[in-house]
Amino acid sequence: MQDPGEYTGTVGCICAFTTEAVSLRAFFNEEHGPLDVPHKDKNIYSAGRMAGHNLVVATLPFGRYGMSQATSFIGNMVRSFPNLRFCLMVGIGGGVPNPHDVRLGDVVISALVGRTGGVLQYDHSKAIQNQPFRSTQHLNEPPDFLLSAINKLIQNYELEGHPLQDSIGHVLANRPRLKAIISVQETRATYFCGTQDSKLAKRLPRAEGGEIELHYGIIASGSSLMKDARTRDRLAKDEEALCFEMEAAGLMNKFLCLVIRGICDYSDSHKNDDWHGYAAMAAAAYAKELLRVLRPSSVEREKQIQAILQDVGQDVKVLKQTYTETRNKQKRHKILNWLPSHEDTGTHNRLREDRMTGAGKTIIASTITHHLQTLFEPQSYQGTIPIEDADAEPLNAFTGIAYIYCSFRTPETKKIKAFLGSILKQLAGYI
Repeated sequence: MQDPGEYTGTVGCICAFTTEAVSLRAFFNEEHGPLDVPHKDKNIYSAGRMAGHNLVVATLPFGRYGMSQATSFIGNMVRSFPNLRFCLMVGIGGGVPNPHDVRLGDVVISALVGRTGGVLQYDHSKAIQNQPFRSTQHLNEPPDFLLSAINKLIQNYELEGHPLQDSIGHVLANRPRLKAIISVQETRATYFCGTQDSKLAKRLPRAEGGEIELHYGIIASGSSLMKDARTRDRLAKDEEALCFEMEAAGLMNKFLCLVIRGICDYSDSHKNDDWHGYAAMAAAAYAKELLRVLRPSSVEREKQIQAILQDVGQDVKVLKQTYTETRNKQKRHKILNWLPSHEDTGTHNRLREDRMTGAGKTIIASTITHHLQTLFEPQSYQGTIPIEDADAEPLNAFTGIAYIYCSFRTPETKKIKAFLGSILKQLAGYI
């Protein structure tokens, strides 16, 4: 068994279902042997080579899916395979039939749209009267080098068309057993559930026939399965969603990730498994096309996910420290403002200005006070205070200076309370 720490795999893939992993592995150019992962990592991996890149594929436990499962799995993968540069979520999703004409067997790729980085967590939202629902969960966008690869593919396909249909046919010819998981109807003019009394609606066949179409935009991710046509259409209108699934939101804010979904149903009450296999194959075929335009040497120059996470962790630590310090300052100011005090600053400053015109006891006291304040200013020293007498002990760096000016005009009932508050406030400035 090969040590995963030495495995040069640069691409991680998470699949929620067995059919998705089978379809992805079917597009491997070669499959590698088992990897000796750390004992704490409970994931089961498949490894292979696709379009010049080494891939590590993990499938969620049978019968378990969703954001929390995906987050746990990718965390283990990144720890076990330190050479990973980015991750792909490759599999199936529910499409939005209107107004984007997304159909069964099509492929949706997460891409930037407006304020959204390609994936929207739709069950983190807020309602405002007379306004549509707005998501309150903003997720990261795919890295630039993957977006550049998508742009390159778009250019290629506009010039020559895409080969996904032919790629699927080639795989099935070499692996005839996989035909059992593929179910393709004669036309994609299938029924979907509309929003009026849950009636079924039917669309006309596409002019070009049964060709797979590619859609770039928002993939809506949530913690529960989308099976409601009304909610589907509302989010399609308000958030421009093209597709619904359940895992991507658990990854986008944690790792460099791109989501690729083959459409297997219409996210309504008429769900079935008939198109799962074909949709998964279409998504896997696009993933391989994407890897073809990414040079392995360029990918290897990208920063490792593990290193990125360490940097993020350090940034979070600094932010937490800054937040704590700010909160402490706010609490301190709140306490100091609560303390009653006798305002002496104005008197002190006036006496300092008058010291050239007199030498009374109060003016002498204000001059001495100002000198001590300057000597013990917290920002003017570090650790100890230098003094002229080299043989003397250094002054205490945390000596506080406080003063009060007594006046016969201050009512007797307020003197003690105000004087004590003033002294506390001044000393607190040195803490």
